Amino acid sequence: MGLRKDDRMVHEGHKTKQKTGMNEMFDVFFSKEKFDTIIEIGTLPGGFALYLAEKSQDMGAKFYTFDIRQANTNLIDKLESFGAKFFKQNVVENKTISKLIQSGGRVLLLNDGIKVPAFKKFAPDLKINDCIFTHDYKHEWQFSDISECINTNNLKVINEEFEEYLWLCCVKGVQ
Repeated sequence: MGLRKDDRMVHEGHKTKQKTGMNEMFDVFFSKEKFDTIIEIGTLPGGFALYLAEKSQDMGAKFYTFDIRQANTNLIDKLESFGAKFFKQNVVENKTISKLIQSGGRVLLLNDGIKVPAFKKFAPDLKINDCIFTHDYKHEWQFSDISECINTNNLKVINEEFEEYLWLCCVKGVQ
């Protein structure tokens, strides 16, 4: 049970997998919370990546987006115009994201790729006050699939208002 195509947000002419109105929720979130690095897993179709690249540039953050599929040149050029970097990688088979998380500063990791494996792989890498958000948790998997990981890694569920948009939002707490 996914969103109908006409219910999905479009940004800069590029489609997204996000429900219309999601950008307004993130606008409010980004007005309150600042990050040094924003990482997105699951770039394509690209509209949400462009939105995040713009927001990252506005707050002076670095933005990296990952997909196992190759993005088209037009999308990559637009991302790069905002200082963003696209990686064509299988994220669970490399250490790029772990290194980015540990490189310093506050991190927001947006997981719209391989949900449970990526969540379980990167949650332990988060530093205090870093955030991990995962999309489609009500459609593709259950909260119980990661509840132990949330507890083990001292994550706290936040921003319940995002639930309408199918995002599970967690912040790393104090040890």
